[in-house]
Amino acid sequence: MTERPRLVVVDGGARGGWHLLPGVQAHLEVHAFEPDPVACAALVSTRDDMTLRAWPWALDAADGRRTLHLARHPSMSSLLAPDLEAYARHFGRMLDYPAWARAIETVATCEVETIALDTWARQAGVRRVHLLKLDTQGTELDILRGAHGLLGSGDVAVVYCEVSFLPVYRGQALFPEVHRFMRDTGFSLVDCHFHPHRRMGHHLGARYAEPPRWTAVGDAVFAWRPECWDASDRVDLAAAGARVLAHLGQPRTAATWLARHAGLSRRDVDFALAAWTASARRHAALPRRALRWLRRRSA
Repeated sequence: MTERPRLVVVDGGARGGWHLLPGVQAHLEVHAFEPDPVACAALVSTRDDMTLRAWPWALDAADGRRTLHLARHPSMSSLLAPDLEAYARHFGRMLDYPAWARAIETVATCEVETIALDTWARQAGVRRVHLLKLDTQGTELDILRGAHGLLGSGDVAVVYCEVSFLPVYRGQALFPEVHRFMRDTGFSLVDCHFHPHRRMGHHLGARYAEPPRWTAVGDAVFAWRPECWDASDRVDLAAAGARVLAHLGQPRTAATWLARHAGLSRRDVDFALAAWTASARRHAALPRRALRWLRRRSA
C-alpha cells in the first residue's frame, strides 16, 4: 500500500509543543521554530506519533540576529519589548491585571539567530507548506514578510496566525496591517477565533454578568486561492488544504475546496468531512477511490 503523503506544517513560536490538528497527528511533518534553547530542546520529546523537527531559530523578516526578551511567563517572550504603558492603558481595569502585568515583564534578554521563512524553505528543500501557524507575540507580520516568496506563489495553503487588536509589544503590527498584507499577497480571511474566556472590566456580580465575547487577541485563518494552483497539482493541494481547514473548524470552506477545486461529488465531500471531523482519534484520509478517479480525469 502506498504511504499517504504527509501534511507539511511550519510552527512559528513552537514553545510547548504542537497541539493543532489532533485528528491527523500521525500524518504530519512538523517543522517547529523556537529560539529559546531550553524550550527548543524540549520540543523533540513532546510527540512520538508524528514527524517533528525543531529548528533553533526565530522566524523573522530577514536573516540575522535580534534580541529575545524573555518574559516572566515564558509564553509571553518576544523579539519585541513589552509596551507596559499601553498594556496598563488597555487592560489595567481587569481584575487580574497585576498578575498579567507581572507575567509580561522582561526578566532577561539574549541574542538569537533569525531566519526568513523563504531562506529556510530554500535551504531545507521544502517546496510546499500546507499549514503555516504563527504565535510569536507580535512579530507575525515580520514573519509573513519574510515568507513573501512562498506566500505569493501559492506554496502555502493555509495560514493560522495570532492577531491582536490592541498593542501589547512595542512596534507590534495589529490585525488591520496583517489582514492588508495577506489580502495583497493573495489570501482571503476565512475566520477569526477570538479568545472569549477573558473578560475585561470590573466584576459586577452574577446579576449583571455579561456573556463571553471577543477580546483583544484572536487566531485568524487565511486561505490561498485554489484556482491559482496549476491544474496538475490542484486536486492534491485542494484536498490537503481542505483537510487542514476541516480540522481547524472550517468545514464549509473545506467543502468548497473539495467540490470546486478537487472535483468531488457532494456524496464524497460529505464522506470526507464526516471522516475528518468525526473524532480526533480517527486518522481518516480522503476516499482513495475518489482521488484515483480525479487523477485519471485530470491526466
